[in-house]
Amino acid sequence: MVQKAILFAKAGIEFTDAFHLASYQNCNLVYSFDDKGFAKKVAKNQFLPSVIIPSEYYV
Repeated sequence: MVQKAILFAKAGIEFTDAFHLASYQNCNLVYSFDDKGFAKKVAKNQFLPSVIIPSEYYV
């Protein structure tokens, strides 16, 4: 898990977000109230699971 977190961090994801993303590897989808930058970086790098910002859909 730590190795995945480091990979995510090297792609520009903040380390705490990268560590959380690495811990979600058994999930299909993650909802986050964090800034949109996290979700965009995950999508840009095609990392899994995908991160959704609920406020983008329910405003």
